Amino acid sequence: MPCPISDEEISKAKDHKHRKSRVGQRTRERLPLLPVLTDTVDRR
Repeated sequence: MPCPISDEEISKAKDHKHRKSRVGQRTRERLPLLPVLTDTVDRR
């Protein structure tokens, strides 16, 4: 019995997962800088 999920759907799901992973990594990298950013904004 063939798989009901097409190769295109699998590829899209993988792309979405990778994109979400990259966004999450950027968030984790920038989170420590948030207090500096908020202080700067408050001073201006």
